[in-house]
Amino acid sequence: MTCVLDPRSRTPNLSEFMETFERERSMAQSLENVSEQTAAANASKAQSLDEISAYVKQLSANLKQRKTKLAPQIKGARGSAAQWRDDGCACVL
Repeated sequence: MTCVLDPRSRTPNLSEFMETFERERSMAQSLENVSEQTAAANASKAQSLDEISAYVKQLSANLKQRKTKLAPQIKGARGSAAQWRDDGCACVL
């Protein structure tokens, strides 16, 4: 028995194959684009987090510096307030 390939009989299969191939290639390209966009978004988020982290560190350092600078004044004010209460001074407006 010999197998005879009729070009007309292969055409629907070839068309179906080409449609499937193009559809799969298109999906692969879409996935690649999505992957690239995701990578770019993740890089941007990482940079933003680094910037926010640096800003928070700067704020913490500034607060610590101000706290250190104001500590003697606060201590003095607390002492004065305690003395004022102990002496029975009344606030006159």
